[in-house]
Amino acid sequence: SSQIARSFWEKNPKDIYDTIILCEDSDDDIQLNNTIYSVKVSRFLKLICRILAKVGLRDFVYFPDTSSIWAFQSRKTVKKILKKHDVSYVHSIGKMFSSHWIALWIKRRTGIKWIAQFNDPWMENNVNSKNTLVRYLHKKLEQSIAKHADIIIHNNSAIIKSWSNRYGSDVINKIELLPLTYNIADLPQIRDTTNDDKFVISHIGSCYGSRTPMSLIKAVENFIGKYPQYSPKIEINFIGLIHNEAREYIKSHNLSCIHLYGIASPDEIIHFYDESNLFLAIDLNI
Repeated sequence: SSQIARSFWEKNPKDIYDTIILCEDSDDDIQLNNTIYSVKVSRFLKLICRILAKVGLRDFVYFPDTSSIWAFQSRKTVKKILKKHDVSYVHSIGKMFSSHWIALWIKRRTGIKWIAQFNDPWMENNVNSKNTLVRYLHKKLEQSIAKHADIIIHNNSAIIKSWSNRYGSDVINKIELLPLTYNIADLPQIRDTTNDDKFVISHIGSCYGSRTPMSLIKAVENFIGKYPQYSPKIEINFIGLIHNEAREYIKSHNLSCIHLYGIASPDEIIHFYDESNLFLAIDLNI
């Protein structure tokens, strides 16, 4: 449902499109006049997968990602949808990549037109498994999607270039750029409540893989080591998940000017928008 919320479904003209949504869960806060098929994952299958993951098979059990069980169970529901509704086209959105997996399954069986929209890199993503066989399976699945999808949407030109180099004519004429956007009118009024006595830097988003804040953390440590008088005047906020390495480094080096807040609600994030002087972006090395 989080992918539904960040996409364009609410703006779909209801007099033109009768949208059918297949998802793992349905958020009551999402105001949609569409048909939603919510597929709950079996607790028994979840338990079996956790056991297999603990004995070293996690990368295989959760292939292509942790929604793989949902995608497997969704096939029965998909058959019901196709029997009940006259589906004109399928639009899969991921990550989670299991969304594209089930869409590929539909495409191969029905030939229905298919749009595959990616909000995250796949093979370029450094959080992927390092297991050679699992990486091969990811590559083959991505390759199949590149071949069979009728339209492919990416949100940045770097990934488009990477896919074009990797798949050439399979994607060159059907790949499109659609940056992630947000309707500024939907945001509450941002108030400038910055404190002149303190410079606040905030990073909103999780850090994982090669997206690491360690360079910044060490730079801050070096700066306040040389100029301790500025320590009370600097505040660094990380809103989202962060590496254990960074967490332990901050704690062991007593960097009291760096604050870790974990995952925050939209209202809490607005608070950081209000009070920050500068926003930090840390990107993956792709």
